[in-house]
Amino acid sequence: MSKAPGKASDYDGSGSWFKIKDWGPDFSSGQATWTLSGSYTAQIPTCIPSGDYLIRIQSLGIHNPWPAGIPQFYISCAQVTVTNGGSGNPGPTVSIPGAFKESDPGYTANIYSNFRNYTVPGPAVFSCNGGGPNPATTTTPPATTLVTSTRTSDAPATTSSAPSCTVAKYGQCGGFNWKGCTTCAAGSTCVVANQYFSQCI
Repeated sequence: MSKAPGKASDYDGSGSWFKIKDWGPDFSSGQATWTLSGSYTAQIPTCIPSGDYLIRIQSLGIHNPWPAGIPQFYISCAQVTVTNGGSGNPGPTVSIPGAFKESDPGYTANIYSNFRNYTVPGPAVFSCNGGGPNPATTTTPPATTLVTSTRTSDAPATTSSAPSCTVAKYGQCGGFNWKGCTTCAAGSTCVVANQYFSQCI
């Protein structure tokens, strides 16, 4: 979230941002299990000051292992007005752009190899009590949402030449301006989802 200096509708998001929620994998069973749902709900911390805010919702698909593939971002934003707020000072804060780097472990994680933990990109979750995620709103360990849905299409994949390498099953193997690997691992085939994305299935 980022507090607007005035109306959210006039705000360009160039101020400070803080995080109120993370969703993601639970490793307690010995392997990653994900909280997958058609919708997600989070409570805005009651101590943040009243006013207009921008909320940025980021879902990160990490099924294309880095460095041959890159994470897929699914981002939405909303304008909200907080009323009857408190006197908290949300933090830590970051700037966007600038909060995320290509080398962040949350982007370089490989879910197909030795995937035993995950570090969420961005700052720590703000809590009114100052100690990690707000216990009133957190039900899963922090991380992000895995996106694995695909659809087939007759649209051609556009690829550029890539070094000789192999893409793991479910990894990206083509698409418009794709510069990564295009050869799928044994047992999988590069399937076109749309002109921008093809996947080894």
